[in-house]
Amino acid sequence: MENTSAAAILDKIKNSKNILINMDTRTDYDALCSSIVLNKFIQSLNIKSKVIHANKINQTFNRFDFQADITTETDISTLDLNLYDLIIFLDSGTKVHVSLNDKFLIPAHICSINIDHHVTNDMFGDLNYIHHIGSCCSVLYKFFKELSLAIPKEYLDIMAVGLLTDTGFFKFDSAKPEDFRIAADMLEQGVKIWEIISKLTSYEYIDQIRFKELVYRNLKANFNKKYAYSTITLKEIRDSNINMDKVFIRHSDLIKYIEGIDMAFVIAEVESDPKYYELSFRSKTPDVDVSKIAEIFGGGGHTTGAGASLYGVSSIEEALDIVLKKLAL
Repeated sequence: MENTSAAAILDKIKNSKNILINMDTRTDYDALCSSIVLNKFIQSLNIKSKVIHANKINQTFNRFDFQADITTETDISTLDLNLYDLIIFLDSGTKVHVSLNDKFLIPAHICSINIDHHVTNDMFGDLNYIHHIGSCCSVLYKFFKELSLAIPKEYLDIMAVGLLTDTGFFKFDSAKPEDFRIAADMLEQGVKIWEIISKLTSYEYIDQIRFKELVYRNLKANFNKKYAYSTITLKEIRDSNINMDKVFIRHSDLIKYIEGIDMAFVIAEVESDPKYYELSFRSKTPDVDVSKIAEIFGGGGHTTGAGASLYGVSSIEEALDIVLKKLAL
């Protein structure tokens, strides 16, 4: 399937009356910022729109005053979708990540637009705007430029946060030359890139320090097979007195730089009833493509950073056993 043109997508938006924007279930700045900007743009056209996010957005995302209007803790599977004539999915690398309900199916009778940047995206929308660059915010920037639209400074400030964080401040291989050019244009337009980086990196809550300690405490490494992993349960989080609202860092990023390993993963318990586990995979270089590993478990992502989920598993031990056996580790 080929990409839909930006003009065709804009035409569909303009001919809609009530639009639902579904933010990816994995909370990060790229999903958040792209959703905020697209919502502001649609409402500037005097079209009714609403952003939903299945999870809670924690306190670590309060470092910027985005004036966001997002309905949180609202999964798309719980809504009456007949109220909408268009659904836009943002930053979801696979259909699995549009809902926490693994039985959810995108309704065929309502037009859907899929805007994303992940290499694992299989163009699951009726209209698709997929570009394999560093962030969904970069894709949105490209969308505006393709339409020859002037991008308000407010939008640029917000999109810069998504671009910087999803490229790991340009440390990840997912950052393409186009992302650097976009960042340069943002600088020329007055975006204070270095101020954004400072806000994101200059401090962290004590809860995040405790969270790091937990990840390191459960760390296991196999240097013969060049992998490392850690596990996290909800009980351990409670016992360590960690407020997850104050934890921003991705747990697998903490262990991927260990000397002598090529791949790292973390299994984290997300819900206790029913049991639901998050799998997060990381590698140092594109030579170890963890998006292919994530696909084994129905997930996806980028070559050096990807994720998936496990449902209906009785314990963290069983989840670990499933992962190790499927990967023949």
